[in-house]
Amino acid sequence: MVYFTYPSVFFLSFTLLYWILNVVLHLQFSTSINASYQTPFGPIIPKAHILQLSIITLIGVLTHQVLRGTAGINRKVTLVCWGCCIGSIILINAFLLTTNLEYIHYLQYGGLAYLIALSVDHRRDVWPILEIYWICLILSAIDEANQYFYLAREFGNYLDFNDLVLNQAAVIAGLLLYYGFHANPQSTIKPATAQLRAIVLVLLSVTILIVILWLAGIIIYSPNSMIPTASLVLNDGVPGIYLQRQAGLFASWQPTFTEGRYYVLSPLQGVILILAIYLGASRSRKYFQLA
Repeated sequence: MVYFTYPSVFFLSFTLLYWILNVVLHLQFSTSINASYQTPFGPIIPKAHILQLSIITLIGVLTHQVLRGTAGINRKVTLVCWGCCIGSIILINAFLLTTNLEYIHYLQYGGLAYLIALSVDHRRDVWPILEIYWICLILSAIDEANQYFYLAREFGNYLDFNDLVLNQAAVIAGLLLYYGFHANPQSTIKPATAQLRAIVLVLLSVTILIVILWLAGIIIYSPNSMIPTASLVLNDGVPGIYLQRQAGLFASWQPTFTEGRYYVLSPLQGVILILAIYLGASRSRKYFQLA
């Protein structure tokens, strides 16, 4: 049972505001990161220090986990989960990121997952990590759709499944920060059949809706030629929502903003990776057993 108290309602409201600000102020935040600021020490561009800030954040997270681990339980399973999570993040950083500015996603969605868990499970006796995973995925999908179809419709070339995968890896990191080195009271209890049926029903309904829209020609994988904006457009006489602005972007290697290349996930590849992360989280939570 999820307990709602005045603090949890406050945290839930704060969490919703946190996410809304992240979505609405996305471009303003990106602009501020790239801007130059005059200081007594000379001009400073935050973008140039993203790596250093990331290292400082990582040191803070590791310090937090070491302190918790010394007094916590389930150390082995927590460390194994962290190893898998960090390994996934290393692979994502190596192959799916266009710039180190995207490290911000780990803070955004790791923080979002942490805040949601704090809001709905402040006693850590429910462990609704799978539900939080799907909630964060829905919010992440809204965020990415808002960027592709509205905020960045003039220069966003495709619906970014790379970011969706990155965000969900960040969600797992946030959940590990909150639940790591603790015990799951539900670890010996099988998930309720009704809950599983509800999850399957929602996933099946969304899949059927997407297939129907695809077959109806409303959702279109690629245009026949370059389209000006990512929106509901008319391309060669065919109106529809195009997942990429030109053919050949999905499932291909593209140049990064600096040096090197990154891989653009296709919708199917992105969905497979998101489900793989979900299955890993689903399997691991039962090992956080009571001492």
